[in-house]
This record gives sequence, structure tokens and C-alpha cells, in this order.
Amino acid sequence: MYQLYTDELRRVLSVAQKHAVQRQLDGVGVEHLLIALIEYGRGPVEEAFFAIDVTPSEAGALYESLAVQPVAGSVEEPLSLPYTPGAGRVLHLTLGEMRQLRSNYIGTEHLLLALIRHLDDPWAEPEPASDYVEQLGVDLRRLREELLSRIPADPDPAARKQREIIRGLPPIAQMDWWPGK
Repeated sequence: MYQLYTDELRRVLSVAQKHAVQRQLDGVGVEHLLIALIEYGRGPVEEAFFAIDVTPSEAGALYESLAVQPVAGSVEEPLSLPYTPGAGRVLHLTLGEMRQLRSNYIGTEHLLLALIRHLDDPWAEPEPASDYVEQLGVDLRRLREELLSRIPADPDPAARKQREIIRGLPPIAQMDWWPGK
């Protein structure tokens, strides 16, 4: 799945790692993914946040005020931290969002849609990110609508029709080398 990630998404995940490492936490949580998206998301993600009046400076200041203070006396910083179960679920949901949008990559827009889906799930475990979203005054449904309205539709209707035709074929015909895919 990692090979489907865009460079922009990899940068956002790297920033999320840095936020968790700076706080000397045991893992990268959903809140770290969220603040990294607000700070470094571009294109539709950035536009959607601005449409609901969430700016990187405002979000960063709130994050700093809410974040757990680092533990003093840590010996060394790890190179990378594991993802918390919530963040792992969000990353897993990106694949479903990619398929729903009929994309051939996983970008920051898919990560934000997956994050919204996770935070809006009444059965999910409580997340610190939920409090963060609430204090920012973010309406998750409105953020989702704003984001979806900014994601460009399939630019090539002929290619889309070809993909729909291929979906009806047996699995061997749907391999990557099949023309029109």
C-alpha cells in the first residue's frame, strides 16, 4: 500500500512522526495525523480547511497548548514510532477512500477523508483528536463536503468508461498490464 502514497502524503506522515517524537510519545496518533494535514496538506485539503476557517497558525497554537509536555531526561529519539491503533485504522481506511474516489494513488485527500470517517464513527475508540477537532470548532460533515467539492472529477470520461467495462471481466483480464487500466 505504501507504494501508492503520493510524495505529499509521505511528507505529511513524516511530519506526524516528528510531532509524536518531539512529545516523546510511544506512538503516532490520529491527532498527529490531523495537525500534520492542517500544516502541510496542499490542494483540496488546504482549501477545505480554509473554507471552514481553520488556519495552520491557529491549529498549531491550539495543538501546542493542548499537547502533553515531553518527559524530561529521555536518552535518545527513536527513528520512527509505531502508529496507535486509531491511526493505523485511519491509514487502513485510506485504501477504501481511494477506491471510492476511483483514484490510482493515495493522497492527503484520502487521508483526510479516512480521518473524518474514523472520528465520525460512533463505535470507534475515543481519540484525543476528537477533543482537538471540537476545540477548533470543526464540523466533520461540513469539512467532508468541502473537501469532496474540491476534489477534481475524473478528467477523462473515456478512461472511466473503459475501467467500468474492465470491472465486468474475469480477474485475469483486470491485471495491471491490461490496456486502458
